Amino acid sequence: MNNDMLTEKENPFGQVQRCLILVVLLIFTANLAIFLNLPFLRQFLSVILLGLLPGWLLVLLFRLNHLEPTVKLVLSVGLSQAFLMFYGWLLNQASLYFGYSRPLSTGFLSIFISLALLVMTFIIYITNKEGLVFSHRKVKLNTTDKLIIGFSFTFPILSIFGTYLMNLTSNNIFLMGLLFLITVCTIFIIAFQNKLSKQSYPVIIFMFSISLVLTYALRSNHIIGTDAHYEYYLFQLTSKFQSWHLFESNNFNSCLSIMLLPAIYQSFLNINPEYLFKVFYPLLFSISPLVVYIISKKYMNNFYAFLASFFFMCFYNFQMTTAHARTNSAILFFILAIMVLFHSKINPFAKKGLFIIFTVATIVSHYSTTYVFFFVLILTWLVMELFLRLLSQREKNTKKTGILALNENSSIAGNPVTPDILPGGQLENQGLKRGITFITVVLFFVLLFVWYSQVTAVPFDSGVNFVYGTFKSLQNFFVLESRNTVPDAFGAGLGEKGIPHRIEFIFNWATIILMVLGVTGFFWEIIKRVKKKIGEESKIKSFFPRFMEMDLEYLFLGLVCIIILVVSVIFPMVSVGYDLNRIYLQMTSVLAVFFIFGGIFAIKYSKLKLSPNWLLIAILIPYFLCQTGFIKQIFGFPGSMVLNSKGKQYDNYYIYEQEISSEKWLKNKGELPINKICTDHLYASYLISPAEISALHINNQTLLLEKDSKIRKINDYIYLKHFNMIDGKLLNEKYKNHDIANYQATFKEKNKIYSNGGSEVYKQF
Repeated sequence: MNNDMLTEKENPFGQVQRCLILVVLLIFTANLAIFLNLPFLRQFLSVILLGLLPGWLLVLLFRLNHLEPTVKLVLSVGLSQAFLMFYGWLLNQASLYFGYSRPLSTGFLSIFISLALLVMTFIIYITNKEGLVFSHRKVKLNTTDKLIIGFSFTFPILSIFGTYLMNLTSNNIFLMGLLFLITVCTIFIIAFQNKLSKQSYPVIIFMFSISLVLTYALRSNHIIGTDAHYEYYLFQLTSKFQSWHLFESNNFNSCLSIMLLPAIYQSFLNINPEYLFKVFYPLLFSISPLVVYIISKKYMNNFYAFLASFFFMCFYNFQMTTAHARTNSAILFFILAIMVLFHSKINPFAKKGLFIIFTVATIVSHYSTTYVFFFVLILTWLVMELFLRLLSQREKNTKKTGILALNENSSIAGNPVTPDILPGGQLENQGLKRGITFITVVLFFVLLFVWYSQVTAVPFDSGVNFVYGTFKSLQNFFVLESRNTVPDAFGAGLGEKGIPHRIEFIFNWATIILMVLGVTGFFWEIIKRVKKKIGEESKIKSFFPRFMEMDLEYLFLGLVCIIILVVSVIFPMVSVGYDLNRIYLQMTSVLAVFFIFGGIFAIKYSKLKLSPNWLLIAILIPYFLCQTGFIKQIFGFPGSMVLNSKGKQYDNYYIYEQEISSEKWLKNKGELPINKICTDHLYASYLISPAEISALHINNQTLLLEKDSKIRKINDYIYLKHFNMIDGKLLNEKYKNHDIANYQATFKEKNKIYSNGGSEVYKQF
């Protein structure tokens, strides 16, 4: 044997070269598949080229080689989307400036994106060769791991096939089975948690996540939601013109996540644009529970981190991501920013860079989510400043005082880090690490102001008006009806509803109570600790389980999230101007950790001889079954459109082929925009996406007057959809149904100019 020959392990240079060749080959092969338009291969390679490769290269540029695979994966996906938005926008602006009008064309994009990827690859080759060496980590899975992972792999199959069967025959047996089996799998995980390895949890979480988001994404052949129709329309305009513009003066133009990002993917993938838009965002957001898991894992063991991520994905708005494209995209970047901020293994330089990237990605994704993010940052910074000033004042007033040592490397109680009581004067020396500083807040505001005020203009004015309207609405502070969904949240009309609604009400509030208890419980323990004298052994130390840790800054972040939820309920304008469910989903990404701690505190304070696991699961499982519509289905109430072809949600969101035919007829034959189109409340947006009718051609006044629910006197086209004709109902601005039979006299005065059995158009000549 030649002693000069080195093993592959001893000589990683060969691995580096092979990895370099592999990346270059991937880029070349993907471009060849796009140029030759090879079915499947074009789509498969384009997803890797756009959805993973840019982010992975950026992770290596930040020299984050040591991170565990799950963290690298979520960072790679998030950074890839941010890269496409930023780089795509720069290409768009530069091209238009130099007179090239089609910067989003396939050829142009493939050349410049490939060049950028090649440049990043060679920079990594020069500066971080170790990053190009794949570490061969052997994943050891025991029998329990294999059984539960194998079991979870059936969930996406059930989700896809069950939704297909539901669309075809309205048979929900497989989807009901899916929800039941997810519940069974969760119980198995609790029962066998000691036998499950840490490598199993990310796989199981992702299988849960993708199965849930696909149920709504694949339901119906068309766009589901309200704003989603206008989002899709703007995406179609961007693809049609092959460039990004401020097409219409509204807030949506500031959202690159729904205009530029899908247009880039469509340019490469070349698939049905409606299916791309329906499925892309759920697939993207399906990694968000993994991010919640990573955040939670810092403060608790893998099992409880799994429960925290499961709690996050239980919520209805998570499952219905397909209807909230720009919102949930921004929430994903928000969660990634929080993860980066509190991750202990990311170096300070990379932490700052990644936080800025994900912050800007949030800003260019959704304005409202950005404003909430900004208030989270500024309030967290303020309460931290107040807390530290109070402690400093305490130091000055006493010779010896107890100050809790809480920083990035410490815990509030228990192992692996022992809580310390610092003597007076050591606050400055203890080096409390803070991620949210005054500079962070100022930088965030500057970036927000530049994009919303100087580049796209409209969102900043809307934000100012919203804040003004919020304070102005305090005159209706004691009027519960002045809030949008708040009366329902507090049980308005619950007595008139059925048993499943009451069950849902109980478990919704049980989760909220545990989140609040999780935050306040920590503060109560801090207060008790600070009161301890120096040198005394804290009896509280044995109070907690061994795994409980908490950053002081993350604790204040949780407090701020609770405050924002309370404010969104108290201020009437907030719940009216912005859907409370969206705020709740954003805040639970942070508060999921405290939901788990709340269950632990509840058991400890009540002195029950019961494992917190069973309290948590006793709340989580019914909460999950309520949010997915399973409980209502068992009791015979048609709640979720995933499980029904009737009911309020189905009537509101499902689009029939007859309606599309009617809309296309209106676009081609109607005298637009001389005459606009008027319909009842909620359905105006449905005219936009299928037939690509401009919002400027739609009468923004609903058909029924809010005051007396009479038909508005108009000369525009009146469009009736399936719900109006077959169910015989009209919806007013308060989302109240009225029998269309009561308005027959009004319709007789007008001429029916189109009818296809599922939709009608009227016009008075």
